[in-house]
Amino acid sequence: MKIGILRETKDKRIALIPDTIRKVKKELGVDILMEQGAGVAASFPDVTYEENTQILSRGDVLAQADMICSVHPLEEDELAQMQKECW
Repeated sequence: MKIGILRETKDKRIALIPDTIRKVKKELGVDILMEQGAGVAASFPDVTYEENTQILSRGDVLAQADMICSVHPLEEDELAQMQKECW
């Protein structure tokens, strides 16, 4: 399973911080896809995520993830970019 994390456009928060991602990846054995710069506004630069995630473009995260973690609901055009079975 691939979990996607997106940069929030209306908020400085991020859905999952580096420590949480490390635990989720270890305990669930999932792949984590993260939009480039997603944690910057929350004071988590990409380098703090690189060990446990794949840093991708927003479009690639939406297209490849099986599940999206986001603080706010996605826009209609973003929902259309997701895989059909994505949650």
